[in-house]
Amino acid sequence: MKKNKIYILLLAYLLSASIPGVFIFSEEAEKMEDQKITSEEKSDKAEDDVYALDEVVVTAKGAKSKVFNTSLPMNVIDRKKIEQIQPTSTGELFKHEPGIDVSETGNRTERPMIRGLYDSRVLILINGIKLSEQRAGGDHALSINPSLIKRVEVVRGPASVLYGSEAIGGVINFITKKGEEEEFERSVNFGYDSATNGVFTGLTLEGGYKKFNYYLDGSFNKTDDVKTPKGTLDNSGVEDYNYSAGADYSTGKHRFGICGFGNYANIEVPTFANDFKKARFEGEKHHGVLLNYEFIDITESWNNFKVDAAYQIHNRRMRIINDSDQDIKIDVDFHTINFNPQTTCTIGKRNKVTTGLQTSLEIEESDRVHPNALIDGVGVIPPSNRFGVGIFAQDEITVTDRVNIIIGLRYDLYRSHTDGETGHPAEETTKFDHNVSGNIGFLFGIVKDYLNLTANVGRAFRAPTLHERFFYGPHQDTADYGNPDLKPETSWNVDAGIKLKYSRIWFTVSGFYNYINDYIEKRLTGGTTFGLDNAEFANVSKASLYGGEFETEVEVIWGISLFGNMSYVRGRNLTKNENLSSIPPLKGNYGIRYKGNYKEYHYWSEILFHSAARQSETGSGESSTPGYTTMDVRIGAIFYNLIQLTLYCKNCMDTAYHNHLSRINSTNAPNVD
Repeated sequence: MKKNKIYILLLAYLLSASIPGVFIFSEEAEKMEDQKITSEEKSDKAEDDVYALDEVVVTAKGAKSKVFNTSLPMNVIDRKKIEQIQPTSTGELFKHEPGIDVSETGNRTERPMIRGLYDSRVLILINGIKLSEQRAGGDHALSINPSLIKRVEVVRGPASVLYGSEAIGGVINFITKKGEEEEFERSVNFGYDSATNGVFTGLTLEGGYKKFNYYLDGSFNKTDDVKTPKGTLDNSGVEDYNYSAGADYSTGKHRFGICGFGNYANIEVPTFANDFKKARFEGEKHHGVLLNYEFIDITESWNNFKVDAAYQIHNRRMRIINDSDQDIKIDVDFHTINFNPQTTCTIGKRNKVTTGLQTSLEIEESDRVHPNALIDGVGVIPPSNRFGVGIFAQDEITVTDRVNIIIGLRYDLYRSHTDGETGHPAEETTKFDHNVSGNIGFLFGIVKDYLNLTANVGRAFRAPTLHERFFYGPHQDTADYGNPDLKPETSWNVDAGIKLKYSRIWFTVSGFYNYINDYIEKRLTGGTTFGLDNAEFANVSKASLYGGEFETEVEVIWGISLFGNMSYVRGRNLTKNENLSSIPPLKGNYGIRYKGNYKEYHYWSEILFHSAARQSETGSGESSTPGYTTMDVRIGAIFYNLIQLTLYCKNCMDTAYHNHLSRINSTNAPNVD
């Protein structure tokens, strides 16, 4: 949603306080963060603050590496940045990032987009495990809350070799908090958002003893309808509860870990369809447990062996009230099991080989209460399951101290099955999809440690989801039918870029081209059902997406920095020679920030402008949207490393605008984002 003068007050933080958008106080004093850091380490840490490219990530290569030394374009959002952003929803983390957009309806229904692709074409992970978030379109909520997140790593572009299907557009890896302190620490958090009359509270506990560490994190968020420059957007409130807990035990060479997370939410969905009065997710639940084991430095050449396993249950509870005041209830239950062993070996002095096996089992069932007797009691999808197994190998070759090449190959096999259901058009069916993915990445240090040239060429694929194959029923503005005979999407992609970090400046430039064959989308088939036009999922076209991103920051003088980024993407349906729908316009984020210190006080401020150009390259059924510019202002300070105060004004100029990716497209809507 478009936020009108949102003021976030954060009075934080003590003893690892790290909840976004909150007011924090605590009972004990936090140890000085730099107490055990030598002067040399302090210098390195200062450089890390300047160089976002020095962030250490794991998502791009499957092992730890600095952003500067990865050939794939990446975004990293760490805990410090999350606290400064003060997000009221997870999707808000991405709005000012290059190459990433968010399609929204309301305050928490959001779908992240990478370079023009979204839904099941963007793989969403939590600690490296696929988050059970099948979203075949529609108003769906992203169930992980910002309060649980330690950092976010985003790979812009296909990453099918390491992650398989659904990474055809990119990868978003949410990494949760974990206990890292030996002594018991706690923080209490509170925040307020004036645009929604929202209240955010949270509690964090963490500690450890010798080889054992633990943490517990919980939060509660509640907002009213969103206020906009043109009035209040009805039915856009949120109430949700979140928790995350974990523990790990390490003997040096062996590490055992367990993490649990959960979300319970009531999320209202603004709707302006003629026959709907209200829509909401009522009692939406998502719980998961993740287990991991790692054995490191096994031999001189055998670097590590690790196993990740997870179980998730996701209960989706959609409630709709129509003009006759009759409730429509759609319940969908997902069960997901993952088991992923992986190992890394060093061969000689030049080859680092990572191999692994990834398995997943998705089980889905649904129920529906509907005033139409034809589908009352018939779920949107019959009892169905999808089993997938992928085998991959990746070799990181150090050719010289300036040239690095990554070669990867993967084979995937998926089995999709439905039992069928009386009254549902999908009969008992079993379908198999299999494919080969590959990637060659290249990194050349033009000026070692300062200027890198990168390039990637790859083949990716995406297997059809259970919803695309077996769905049936009214869905937003069409009556949708799954297609059991869908073929998987395959793509060829290429990207190239430059990364620079030097003294007080860093920047990245990247460009890409992504060609997708057997592109899956809904097509109208003629006729109507339930008063809606019939539509079927089908392999209807060849598609291409191309564009690029630019990002930079320059430290000018006296703690003052200038920063900015720009993103452009164009999508074409090559079969029909027309534009793809839901493609973001040219956008840019730019501004000035200041950081300073005075004795035991640390303070910062920032002015951020967000500009979006007019989008006239529209797809079928879309209307063009005008360009706009908004301004945000943030001021913050930390006192004695005990209390943090942040004031945040979003859209300070009260600009009324319409985001082209918004799924509220009605003149009845007062204002939408």
